[in-house]
Amino acid sequence: MRILRNRLRRSRRPYQAFAAITGLLVAVLVVFATPEGAARARTGYSFGVENSWIRVQNIGNANATVEVDYFDEQGRLAGKDTCPSPVCPPMFPGSGWTFFQRDNPSLPPGFQGSAVVSTDQPIVAIMAKDVFRGSNFAIAGDTVTTGPGSHRLFLPLTAKRDGPLRDWQGRFAVQNMSDTVTACLTITYLSNYTDSEIAWEPYKPGAAGAPRLPGCPNGGMPLAPRATLFRDPDTMPVPEQFTGSVRIDLHKNAANQGPERQFISATADTWNSLFSPFASYRALDESELGTDIILPLIDRQVGPGNSYSTHFQIVNKDPTRPARVDLRFDGFDLSSGVAQFVSKTNTITVRGARLCFQDRDDFANCLAPGERLPFNFVGTVRLTSSEPIGVIVNRATSLGDTFTNYRGIRPA
Repeated sequence: MRILRNRLRRSRRPYQAFAAITGLLVAVLVVFATPEGAARARTGYSFGVENSWIRVQNIGNANATVEVDYFDEQGRLAGKDTCPSPVCPPMFPGSGWTFFQRDNPSLPPGFQGSAVVSTDQPIVAIMAKDVFRGSNFAIAGDTVTTGPGSHRLFLPLTAKRDGPLRDWQGRFAVQNMSDTVTACLTITYLSNYTDSEIAWEPYKPGAAGAPRLPGCPNGGMPLAPRATLFRDPDTMPVPEQFTGSVRIDLHKNAANQGPERQFISATADTWNSLFSPFASYRALDESELGTDIILPLIDRQVGPGNSYSTHFQIVNKDPTRPARVDLRFDGFDLSSGVAQFVSKTNTITVRGARLCFQDRDDFANCLAPGERLPFNFVGTVRLTSSEPIGVIVNRATSLGDTFTNYRGIRPA
């Protein structure tokens, strides 16, 4: 049987739903929320009326048998799904089923947790969330992979009430993908403003006198098998108006099981508390970092109303080894109606994390002093680094609140 672990949530309250599916285990957080008059989320911030769902497709050569097991935050079995409808035909090759957490009677209002998808055929899956806030609607999701999980993860972009209106937000979930092994994890927060590490959970590794937590004598905080840890703007231990990155490291647990025996998955969401932008991405593991990264779609004020622009976040694998990153922007200026080729280069140093805005005319665009991309620019970026880095790109429009993101690509 192929197993995929998912983290889920179902809520009667305006609350959040994360998703991350990786490995032979899939990690996904799902939400089921009822009408908007319900109470605020227990974490104190209100995100809207949100629901989550999982789409599974059979890519094998025979009919697939599928089972979804739901687990709560502590990793306890909370319910099951074997058919998302009153009657289900066989899941024949090429076909798919969609599991809506709001329709599962075994998940009580307010449920937050995970799921394990088990099947006897190869499958692919998508995890998605939709949110209503009054008349505003937002939807986000990501494809999921079937790898074994990782013992070190990177979330290049998150935020806490940042921007001129303090409306840019982030949240993330970390899941223990093991059925039996406790994970001992340290969460490190890196600030764009200081280009360095600024906060740690539960404490800074190596800190003198830091009390060790039960189950994790060698550092970190315990995450039980199948359990999930959630962080949002109210629970991230960073200052207000924070934008930056997160790194998650593992330590040997009390059973003497090292990071190589522990496997976690993580996912992050970015959204705007005033408008509808909302996007999700899976955490990057060490195998997805590289010294040569391609960003295939980069914009500056293009499209309807010249409203589409991108910005991308770079995270360095090891802040103690500053990365010298060469940037090459190649594309076209479409302002005159005749495409004019544009190429710009610059070199920056990234210790922790660096955010580059394509619609800025100052240092924030990551170009040389006095340089900028032209209005109506469409192109690509290639990053060549002295140290392994990871990149997440956000693409948004000031009209219609469209928002999406993608991960930088390592050339084969």
